[in-house]
Amino acid sequence: MSSRFNRDPHLEPPRGEKESADGPVSPRQGQTPLVMDDGPTNGQHFSRCIRCETENGRFAVVCTTCGADLRAPEQRAEDEKRGRERARAEEREREEMRVRQAMSAERPMWHTEEEEGIPPVFEPSLGRGLMRRIQNPTARWMSVGAAVGLPLLLTRAGHGPLWVLGMYLGVFVAASFVPSAFWMRRRRDE
Repeated sequence: MSSRFNRDPHLEPPRGEKESADGPVSPRQGQTPLVMDDGPTNGQHFSRCIRCETENGRFAVVCTTCGADLRAPEQRAEDEKRGRERARAEEREREEMRVRQAMSAERPMWHTEEEEGIPPVFEPSLGRGLMRRIQNPTARWMSVGAAVGLPLLLTRAGHGPLWVLGMYLGVFVAASFVPSAFWMRRRRDE
């Protein structure tokens, strides 16, 4: 039995040698070539028309919107000016990244809020830590009253689901005022 590739050789003549993909490419005017170079993108820019402010392709000769010549001297001067500004911005961004990386390398990955002058939330307990974050004393006392009063109100006035909700809230509020050292000691013992 013959191979499936040899079944109809009389229908199609032999193809011959294949042309390489890196062969000569001749793009039409204003078209992007099919084979793109893998070189660095420095110096590559997209022309922006000075008349209509439209971005055009890298290889465009005429503006796609208004038809202005992108090879005109004033157009090239504007493109060079934008290129210099872009290069300065990229250099500034690289410098900022270097500074950020240097700062993060010097500083440990974990830092406590105590270094910033803010006491931690879980010291001495979650409830007290959260209350400490409220700056206004009146608002602080009102939130304490609401945290205690809402569960009491729900357990006294409600029956069924409201009573259960009040109990859950009451247990949560009570647990939030238990010192954090109690919870941490328990984790260390396990």
